[in-house]
Amino acid sequence: MKRVLLTAVASLVCMSGVALPLGNPAEASIYTNGIYCGYNNLSGGFCNSFSFRLGFYGDYVFNRHLRLKENGLDASGNGRGIQETQLNTNAGYIVFNYCDLIDIFATLGVSNLSIMTSEISWIFNGNRLGEFFTDTTISWSFGGRISLYEWRCWTLGIEGQYFQFDPHVTQFADGARNIQFSSHNRWKYREWQVGAGIAYTIYVCDPKFTIVPYAGVKWSSLCLKTGHFWFISNTETFEVSDMNGAKDWGWALGATCAMCDVVGVTVEGRWADEKALHVRGQFRF
Repeated sequence: MKRVLLTAVASLVCMSGVALPLGNPAEASIYTNGIYCGYNNLSGGFCNSFSFRLGFYGDYVFNRHLRLKENGLDASGNGRGIQETQLNTNAGYIVFNYCDLIDIFATLGVSNLSIMTSEISWIFNGNRLGEFFTDTTISWSFGGRISLYEWRCWTLGIEGQYFQFDPHVTQFADGARNIQFSSHNRWKYREWQVGAGIAYTIYVCDPKFTIVPYAGVKWSSLCLKTGHFWFISNTETFEVSDMNGAKDWGWALGATCAMCDVVGVTVEGRWADEKALHVRGQFRF
């Protein structure tokens, strides 16, 4: 078992690849009972140690802090920071669990993106706020989560995940103009993250109902590739450079409410590198 845990930890730390939720660090150990299959029987053979869960994954980022990869558009660097980036994701969620200790999960759904900032970020002479909108298109992610150590009601866990989607830019608006795009407008969003957290299990109703609050920190890296996207409007040339995260570190607070060790809902808020709300519901078979 120690060898399995060490291998999984190394895989999470070394893997390379959106704003991403941290998730409950004890999640791999919360859902220990199933609708059709009971508790894992570790002495019943290799196959009896596995289970899987299904659920809904909703992640709503109100502002992901981004900046242009270039060193600014003038000597002072004005325009490098992006004022507001919103990213919304709704997806299905599937998890494979081993021994109530290790989760391997994936999501498949749809996401959309909007970016608003001063036009000085796109042109040399501009002071209006301009906003880009994308279509709603397919997004996906995968990752893993491990319950590293449990002591009484405390659980220490780590996680790692990767997310991507390739939206098409559909519109630019700044109050004075509203421009629609139909071709050569695909952007590429890539993000990976590793994090760690601690959770505390509160047993209610002996113990058919549990509340598991948690806190954690995460380190992430993202890249939004625009493909040197540009357009001309009223003799002005707009060019959108590639972007990355303005802040690498963030923290999260959340809680999971679980019923009968089978079904539960997690709500999480994230700050520092982003302002976001995450909702996740799932049940174990």
